[in-house]
Amino acid sequence: MISAILLASGYGTRMKQPKLLLPVEGVPMIRRVAQAVKASCVDESLLIYRENQVKEAVAELVSRSVFNPGAHQGQSEAIKLGIRHLHPASHACFFVMGDQPLIRPQIFNQLIQEHEQQPQKIIVPVYQGKRGSPVLFPSEFWPLLMQLSGDQGGRVLLESHGESVIMANVEDAYSGKDVDTWESYVDLTEKLKSEK
Repeated sequence: MISAILLASGYGTRMKQPKLLLPVEGVPMIRRVAQAVKASCVDESLLIYRENQVKEAVAELVSRSVFNPGAHQGQSEAIKLGIRHLHPASHACFFVMGDQPLIRPQIFNQLIQEHEQQPQKIIVPVYQGKRGSPVLFPSEFWPLLMQLSGDQGGRVLLESHGESVIMANVEDAYSGKDVDTWESYVDLTEKLKSEK
């Protein structure tokens, strides 16, 4: 079983406002991400949330939702909470950022195929030469992820366990874009409008 943990309990400090409910083509950003996971070959998905509106936006799309009371302690708390609530049969999980509204099901499926060929490796998507998300971690690395603290994320393991990392080139570079600032949100929405 392959799982996906949707990290959606951050404060979006660079955006200076809650961003996961911002509309992208009329659909809340976090819902677009959850729809992509649902349409992929991922077997279960967990939402780690802080705001009830985020939970409600994806309620029927995820396997279960877990409130993060330690969100103020940084991303590591969301990661650890997600791992604790994975299905016992899960042997690998994606960490999915809630601010990648253009992510597509095919990207998850491509990374799952890579995982099936090399199940002991961490699989990282690469968009136009730049590492991105979602990253797929086999269960062997979960104990190390459980040792993270503060705002540390899985990137720490990518640095310390480089020999266990596979880089998977993704042709659709734009689908890896994340929305960190208001400017990046405006750029993304303008680009989508221009493509219609």
